[in-house]
Amino acid sequence: MTLKTTYPKRNVDYTQSGNTLDIGSGQEKNVQELDLFSYQNVLPNPSLKSQPKTEVSDSDNPTLAQFVRDYLHMLKVQKDWSDGHYENVQNRIEKFCAFKNIGQKGIKDIKGIDINSFLLELQSQGNRNQHVRRFAKKLNTFSKSTINRHCAAISVVFKFAVKNGFIENMPYIEWQKEPVGRVKVFSAKELQAIFDFLENDEHYSQYTWIRDLAVIALYTGMRLGELKVIGKHVVLKTDKDGQKYLHVPAWVNKARIDKNIPVSHPDLLSAINRVGDVSKVYTHHIYQMCWKKLKRTLAPGQKHFSTHVLRHTAASYMANTLKMNTLIIAQCLGHRSLSTTQKYVHADLNEILSAQNQMNYGVAI
Repeated sequence: MTLKTTYPKRNVDYTQSGNTLDIGSGQEKNVQELDLFSYQNVLPNPSLKSQPKTEVSDSDNPTLAQFVRDYLHMLKVQKDWSDGHYENVQNRIEKFCAFKNIGQKGIKDIKGIDINSFLLELQSQGNRNQHVRRFAKKLNTFSKSTINRHCAAISVVFKFAVKNGFIENMPYIEWQKEPVGRVKVFSAKELQAIFDFLENDEHYSQYTWIRDLAVIALYTGMRLGELKVIGKHVVLKTDKDGQKYLHVPAWVNKARIDKNIPVSHPDLLSAINRVGDVSKVYTHHIYQMCWKKLKRTLAPGQKHFSTHVLRHTAASYMANTLKMNTLIIAQCLGHRSLSTTQKYVHADLNEILSAQNQMNYGVAI
């Protein structure tokens, strides 16, 4: 498969005539021989707003491995994904390609049964295939949500194949029905224990920035990736009315949307001022080891005990104690979808009954 890339007008003049493309350096290559990997020296910076338009040229029946390779490279160029998200998608798709050498099959020859056999292997313990057995023990414990992430990664490849005419219809993919569960949040007792530990531990109390980041996360619901660049890329600003806020640029946060987080609580403002430029003090190894010790000390055997639970706790407090509007919470947390925010709204039976008893439409029913 060949992906033909057409660049928008820039300072360099790219002209195409016949079957050759002049890339401005005196070199001419046949268009059919140019795939995305040939453009590495002339690709524009992926962070620039002006992106190349990518279209798929003619191909007979490329192998899945070849199709995936070019497709992933196209994503790297055009999609504004974080490195972590891109690597996760890449790993899941490549894992599918390795299963029973499916990657060597033509894209048109892959059926739903091939995909669902792979998904079944993720759940089963009696793997007969030696290639899968290498990671079978790890996959045996995969949750339904993790399996569905594999489904999503595989699905985008075949949706792209349908959209560009490689195949006529999407193969059937059997998704898992995920249980609806509550996200983990810290109780007041757990929060007090966490801050007591960070204040008094004989080793980690010297790293005051760890405690400051915990305070900021608890008041704002910021992700660790955003916390790490406070003072460098996430900057404290003041609007025309004198209201202070943290500006989180789109490229920093996972949802890739700009957000402004109001800063008014004195504890929050003090923590931001104390920590300054986090990048000058932050050490990932120290941070990880601190939270691992926290978990061993306060919650041995508990699965979810991390900075991210502070984010969950902030969101849950906003929703259930402060009764904030879900849309406002979504904006504060940087969620693209309200369905993500809804996970934090925990209305109990008494609240529902109370609300129902107060309903009065003013009509005779």
